[in-house]
Amino acid sequence: MRFTKLLTGALAGGMALFGLPATTATAADAWNPAPPTMTMASWNLCIAGGKRGEDSFCPSRLTTTETAEKVDQIVALIRERNLDAVVLQEACGVPEGFVPTPGAPASDQKRLMTKLQNADGTTDWSFYFTPLTRGDDALDPVEDMGSHCQGDAYGKGGSGKVGNLIAVKGEISAADQINGVPVTTKDKLRLPVQCVAVEGKSIGVCNTHIIAKTYAEDSRVQGQIKNVRDFVQGFRARHQLQFIALGGVTSTVPSRRPQSYPTRTGSWSNSRS
Repeated sequence: MRFTKLLTGALAGGMALFGLPATTATAADAWNPAPPTMTMASWNLCIAGGKRGEDSFCPSRLTTTETAEKVDQIVALIRERNLDAVVLQEACGVPEGFVPTPGAPASDQKRLMTKLQNADGTTDWSFYFTPLTRGDDALDPVEDMGSHCQGDAYGKGGSGKVGNLIAVKGEISAADQINGVPVTTKDKLRLPVQCVAVEGKSIGVCNTHIIAKTYAEDSRVQGQIKNVRDFVQGFRARHQLQFIALGGVTSTVPSRRPQSYPTRTGSWSNSRS
């Protein structure tokens, strides 16, 4: 998990800030207002799988007690740090059109939405979920729906789909996503990059998940990074946002570290979440 307060020109942890050239943001005064700030956390819930003893193994995902505790920790962090946004990867959520199995445990998205409700049942938060597809998925026939959340903790798929979730304080005014992984016949892998704009805010929020392999292991990594960069910058331009705060999962293993992409509008920050 990564926590940071983002402001003009700032990069920290597994997050990057894309924005206008630095000449547009100067010292705060009546003619040059202070740049906007956003407090944001990025957290990989790591429910996708993996076998015990392997690098990809994810603990604390096998029982409803463990998965509920993760959401409780996120809610505690939101309140402690007064967060404006949270981006989650490998979370169990409910894409549009999916109907959870009656009696199945609540998804991570549902738990978080419930926990962030006010006493009167209203909420100050908005949510945007995008499913992913596992490369070896041979079970789920509806590709656009993504892969099931696995295990008893998620009703053996009845709770929802695994993917990325953005939660923001305020009303989402625009949202979009694409599959960042270049399409090949290699497998079915689809990893989204998703973005939202928030009503009245000049900072958008984006979330992604980069393939955790070296270029030698998977030649699609470089193309995925370019796709993410282009999509994020395009979303900012289309919605006339001053900045984009980008969080997500990348890798810090030197042999897996992607090439940086410095630009006039920001740079790609590479760190494990």
